[in-house]
Amino acid sequence: MYTVSTIILWRNGLDKDNRLAPLLSALGMTLFFFTPGFAEEAEKKSSGEKEEVKTIRTTTLLHANPAAGQSPAAQEKEVSLTAGWEGGHPTIRSTDGNFLMRFGGRMQLDYRGYTGADAPTSTFLIRRARLEVDGNLYKNFEYKIQAEFADTGSQLLRDAFLNVNYTEKFQVMAGHFEPPFSQEELQTSKYIDFVERSSVGNLVPDRSPGVMAHGALRDGLIGYEVGAFNGQGILGNATD
Repeated sequence: MYTVSTIILWRNGLDKDNRLAPLLSALGMTLFFFTPGFAEEAEKKSSGEKEEVKTIRTTTLLHANPAAGQSPAAQEKEVSLTAGWEGGHPTIRSTDGNFLMRFGGRMQLDYRGYTGADAPTSTFLIRRARLEVDGNLYKNFEYKIQAEFADTGSQLLRDAFLNVNYTEKFQVMAGHFEPPFSQEELQTSKYIDFVERSSVGNLVPDRSPGVMAHGALRDGLIGYEVGAFNGQGILGNATD
């Protein structure tokens, strides 16, 4: 009778939490050797062996890990952070998936050569030197921050936005980002063929503070983007 109870206790402990299995087994054996009266009393009840197993397992779990005064249920919710390399980026993520931080960047060099009497001096230059971090908070809040260190002006910030994504059909993005106007401008400079885009980019609006609703319907077959922006360029404030 006691042997059957101990084996079922070991199996249930493994199903509940693998980390508690050795401790649960030891405590189960303790109950086996030191509390035989407890099992005998349960055996006399009408529910018989099933009730005895349930009672012993519950008692063991209550005393499974009393460290720091936490119950086993509370300890199961403990979350840790892990660092690694995913998809070509260093990342930090939580074990429950609620937090993700992914680091990235790029540096692009350019040489500009000129000829002629009045031509400017030929030179090498760093066209782009960017660092960025993106990820998610509590799974449904996506963010990105990107800075440009090669800009000779004071416009360090390039992107800083938060996207609320509870469903692919309807999302809301707010902050500083590219307006959904030009396909070429929306393509990141990481994956374009040349350092510079075409001159058509001069005809479309640049990054700007704003808010946008967007989404995808019919498994991505139809997409939409509707937004309102200051329209004054990077970090530009509307004055009217």
